[in-house]
Amino acid sequence: MMLQMEWMQARWEREASLRSDAAYAKKFLQLQLNIADACNKAQLRELEHIRTKVLQSRKPLTLPKPPSFSSSGGSPSPKLKTFLIMARFIARTRIAARNWAGQEAVRQKLRTAIEEKRQIKRSKQLKVVAADVY
Repeated sequence: MMLQMEWMQARWEREASLRSDAAYAKKFLQLQLNIADACNKAQLRELEHIRTKVLQSRKPLTLPKPPSFSSSGGSPSPKLKTFLIMARFIARTRIAARNWAGQEAVRQKLRTAIEEKRQIKRSKQLKVVAADVY
């Protein structure tokens, strides 16, 4: 029973850690998107100011089509920061997997103990009763 409680506690901690990591990653990505959006809006305001005040153009600005990256056209090259983030993610995942592997042995012991209890319970239910011979 104690072993089962330890395993459940480790499982809970692992899932809580994964949930908090996912929440942190979500907040981080949202922050990056908000910053990028704010920067884009600021640049558009500056460009609009340049167009109207400096160039004195009254013609509305037409937005270019977003670039489409195809297999023949190539894609933008990944930055060093992207690789570092991926490397950190892989390292943290491997560490978490190593830590969880210890709990896997506990889970196997629990499974064995449960199976033994089930077999004992079945054998008690299937007791052989001596039949009276007439």
